[in-house]
Amino acid sequence: MTDATGNTAEATAGTTRSMVADAGLSQRLVDGYMRTARGSVWVIVAVCVFIAAGMFALTGNPRSLTATAVPAVVLVAVYVLLRRYAAGQLRRATAAAYPVGEEITLTVSPDGIGMTTATGRSDVRAAAIRKVTVSGEAAVLRLARMPGASAAVIPRALLTDEDIAVLRRGRSSR
Repeated sequence: MTDATGNTAEATAGTTRSMVADAGLSQRLVDGYMRTARGSVWVIVAVCVFIAAGMFALTGNPRSLTATAVPAVVLVAVYVLLRRYAAGQLRRATAAAYPVGEEITLTVSPDGIGMTTATGRSDVRAAAIRKVTVSGEAAVLRLARMPGASAAVIPRALLTDEDIAVLRRGRSSR
């Protein structure tokens, strides 16, 4: 059947999959998301080592190494604390969105995705998806200019490789 825009009903109907959230789902989704999160503690360490080496080379003073090591340790500690805080916030959000024993339903079509969880229904247009990343048991959809959200974390079990390809094609067709 063809609508007024020339699209067939089958092209936009999409595929629907369901699963029941288990006790470890929230932690697995957090682990997958955190692997995709930008930044690395090694970048901070490398920059600090580069600055320390440069200061030592310019001054020849061993105290310049200490002067750089202290801020480096502070920066690494702040970075680790912020990552732990972000992981805790995400863990609470995913636990609320995917309560243990509740059904999660996801529909994928070239127009975007529709997801029904214990907290309600969410629809994301394909044009709003900036990037699709799969990491472990999490599929992370980076969203462009969505109020209150910058990413959607979805259980990978609900998406096939074809679904991910559909979402990536929809994203790149803008």
